[in-house]
Amino acid sequence: MSFETIFSVMDSLLMPLFELSANQARAYLIGVLFLAFLANLTGEVFTGIFFQRNREEIIRLKVEADKLGVLAMLALSVDNRQAYEACNRRANENFGRLFYLSITISAAYHWAGFLALGWLQSRFMGRIEYQLPFTLPGFPASIGYAGAFILAYALVHMLFRLVKPHLWKIPEVSAEEVENFILGPEEIREMLERLKKAK
Repeated sequence: MSFETIFSVMDSLLMPLFELSANQARAYLIGVLFLAFLANLTGEVFTGIFFQRNREEIIRLKVEADKLGVLAMLALSVDNRQAYEACNRRANENFGRLFYLSITISAAYHWAGFLALGWLQSRFMGRIEYQLPFTLPGFPASIGYAGAFILAYALVHMLFRLVKPHLWKIPEVSAEEVENFILGPEEIREMLERLKKAK
């Protein structure tokens, strides 16, 4: 499926949003706000799906990385450099995996915004320009289709962040899920003894 096919389907669905007013500038702003809303909503849905599918892995990596950090500090406290480096290396690997998962979650959120921006470029490039009420040295005095969409997208994104906690409940991590991964005091003492002996 080519982008032209995707854009022609988007034309049939989205162009009516850009014809809601007789004033071209106002109609474009209304359409861009609706498009920004749809892109953010799509991002929320895809992010939710991704998080639900990877929830246990994210929790496991986070808790394991924290546990390994504690073990590394215990190893350092008993001067076991080899155990410290091994625990620290594994903790860093887990933090690296969490970092790449967070990038993936961000991509799952923002892909629809980039698709919408591509569609806007194919339909409105060179046709839309808004004069800014102020000018800054080194910046243009007007914005085009991209500037208007990016501002609308950012505004809708901030509104989503404010409203989201009131619309649906974000799943919480239960105490049992965390307890399955956390070391108890007796396990910490046992590890400390093993680290002292291994030294």
